[in-house]
Amino acid sequence: MSKFRSAHRTVVTEIKAFIVDTASRSGVFRQSVSSRVPDDAALKTQDINVSKTRHFDLAEVRGALGILTPEPVRIAITQLRDIESQEPSVPEPPIYTLAVLQLDPTLLAGNALNITLIDPDIAQVVEEAEVTVYNEDTGETNTALLSRVDVQTFVGKINTTKSAQKGNDFNGTTNVEHNQTLRVIYKDRLNPFANDVDVVATVRANSPFVDSVITSLPFVFPDRSIPVLIEDADIAGQGVAHATATNMRTGEVETIALHESAPGIFMGQLPTRTEFSPRSEDAIMDVVRDDQIGIAFNEPSSVTSPTVAHFLSIRAAHPIDGVLFGPEIAQPDASITLELEDYNLAGTETITVPISNPRTGKYVLVQFTENVPNTGQFTGILTLVSSASDAPVGQLAVLENDTVQAVYIDNNSTSGSIRRVEHNIQIGAAQVSPAPTVANAQIEGPNTAQVNSTVEMLVDGLFFLNGQFPGTIRIYGLNDDLTRCSVLHV
Repeated sequence: MSKFRSAHRTVVTEIKAFIVDTASRSGVFRQSVSSRVPDDAALKTQDINVSKTRHFDLAEVRGALGILTPEPVRIAITQLRDIESQEPSVPEPPIYTLAVLQLDPTLLAGNALNITLIDPDIAQVVEEAEVTVYNEDTGETNTALLSRVDVQTFVGKINTTKSAQKGNDFNGTTNVEHNQTLRVIYKDRLNPFANDVDVVATVRANSPFVDSVITSLPFVFPDRSIPVLIEDADIAGQGVAHATATNMRTGEVETIALHESAPGIFMGQLPTRTEFSPRSEDAIMDVVRDDQIGIAFNEPSSVTSPTVAHFLSIRAAHPIDGVLFGPEIAQPDASITLELEDYNLAGTETITVPISNPRTGKYVLVQFTENVPNTGQFTGILTLVSSASDAPVGQLAVLENDTVQAVYIDNNSTSGSIRRVEHNIQIGAAQVSPAPTVANAQIEGPNTAQVNSTVEMLVDGLFFLNGQFPGTIRIYGLNDDLTRCSVLHV
């Protein structure tokens, strides 16, 4: 504190010297704007204490003003006379609108998707706006730049490539296939709400002929079934499709019957057994460890290739540890998708996982369903509700800054003992952007503030106003504790 007082006295002395010296030169200030100082000008100095609720008013500045403060203070300068009893006016906050995204009503895979953004809140000096394009089925992510065409409208496009497989992220072109959905996201930072808002529009791709997609596991254990899933919209409604499996070591070939579970979605499985004298065409694949199995599906109307294939290996039978996946951060009143992988449970239709809020001590039992039969890959949905404690049946009450915990007990881990698998989700707090501040601000000239207007700023250190100012200057602290500062004026 003694160091501050010493520095404080030094700066006060320098400000006094500057004002006196300036006033002595023909009564004219020459900093950047000349102002006539009255003949009876006298230097006045005051030490003041201010806080959020306690302010100091200076009714008029006749020549020059200096304010020295060890901590930030807020200054409201009002260009009005005789308003000592009037609170400084606070500008009305701007009125913002929520942006609108418009897309082509249909998208033909391989064609460009046209995007229109309507956001009148963007300053007109900004010529481009950016949106994110996300393939909900593959996870591929790209961005597109939209160009301004009028005071509120931006237009642009994203090129697409016809493919069911995930392409490279952020390469300017998005892979998309029949019945896949593209989600376009614009982050509206100027909106009627407190936080940034994601404005979203979606479009589902359409294409007369699509490439088939074949899905299975990267490996299976001996004597376990090989799951197979075929997606092909061209044969939707056919009911049954057939794929072939080939043991690359022995040459054994087996046919797998796939049954349509949803339009264009065909699922089936091929049992395996550990034998050394394979027998073909008995609907069971004979395997040993390290065999490579190729699965193929022929679809004559495919655009690129009539045959799609998938290869997997036969592994030695041993436990595979369970894993829980999910978001690390979520908001109250949200539905969260969680994934569980445990190959030892392949073929189990459902698994129940408890998910709790340690703050309240309450939990819900979430049912995870196997996505594709015999894969050991499960998905569950957790529904959150913003509440201190109570929630509807099947939902979990949370508040901002809570931590939600999912716990899965793996009874067949590689360690040979029971293993606890956890996944924690932080409930995010609303973030409000801080107001901009002005440090070491300086206003020069008598015409800076406009008639009947108020200018507010934060000052940290030294503030200097040069020139006669016929108005009111009000000084506040930034917190409840008193801030001591010095005011020097003519």
